[in-house]
Amino acid sequence: MKNAQKINVSSQNLIDALIEFGFTKREREFAIESGFTLKEIDQLKKKSKGIEVSEPLKEILNSVLSMSSMARFESGEKTLLVFPDSKSNIIVERIKGNSYEFSKHDFKELNSILTDFYGWDTSKMDDPMKVNIGLSSDIYDLIHGIEPSGLDEMIEDENFELQIRHFLRDFKRNYHQVSKMTFKKRRIETYVMEEDHVMLFVPSENFIWHINYEEIMDDQIIITSNSVPTYLSVVQKITEEILQGGIPNEEKKIMNSKEEQKKFSFKRGFSFFWKSNLILLITILAININRANFSEDGGGLLLLLSLSWEALLILLSFFACFKENEDSSPARKVSSAS
Repeated sequence: MKNAQKINVSSQNLIDALIEFGFTKREREFAIESGFTLKEIDQLKKKSKGIEVSEPLKEILNSVLSMSSMARFESGEKTLLVFPDSKSNIIVERIKGNSYEFSKHDFKELNSILTDFYGWDTSKMDDPMKVNIGLSSDIYDLIHGIEPSGLDEMIEDENFELQIRHFLRDFKRNYHQVSKMTFKKRRIETYVMEEDHVMLFVPSENFIWHINYEEIMDDQIIITSNSVPTYLSVVQKITEEILQGGIPNEEKKIMNSKEEQKKFSFKRGFSFFWKSNLILLITILAININRANFSEDGGGLLLLLSLSWEALLILLSFFACFKENEDSSPARKVSSAS
């Protein structure tokens, strides 16, 4: 598929295509990232009559389903997903309603793609505000649940600093919400992708309010103004850093590889066996440094313990040969604010 060539599919056609890929854990994960609920997935699967997937769409899906990282951008009812395709290319999925558009681009085009997606003006290079403001955690939580009339009163309240009122006005204009850029990684091959980094922001007319939710000082959430070009350059750098770490080797691009499907593997068991024995050997050598201080029966006891541990490691190595449960996943770290 050539760069910038666009593929448009409906929600039903996208689910039909994923069914052709087997609709295993990876396909379900991708469908959910594309905005489908589990109920919608089940309904569309029941309606599916089977289709022949076009080669360009097959190429796109084969790439995104093999990836271990992605970026998610949201603006109102629109969603933009970005996947790495190579060190210099990306795959973009634009979602609006029941329409899904896929296209390939050079990584360098990401700034213009985001500018168009958010409708930002990049002509002004300088930040007109050049200000940091502090918003208490209580006020930050309040504005997310307050009625529009209550927010209007806060905007007009002269007890708040002028810059804070400016931020609240932009917050109201931004659909009464904070916008979110989410970057995800798959840390273990059989696990779902997890949030690796989140950027929260509110766009103003000529600049961007960045919300630094990670560094709360004296119960104050720091909000910083940035010029649009500066903010875009930071987003570009973070996106490249995270996405390029999730590009698979070419031989791993074929989904459901034999290695992944093996339920019993001596390779897994042997890997566990030699690594655990290395730790055991180091431990025994460390203990033997003080051998001169052992009691008369100390040497025999150490030998008995070593043999017992070795027997246990052999047993554990056997269990390690079996495939890990696919549905298990580590606890997710909460890394974003509402």
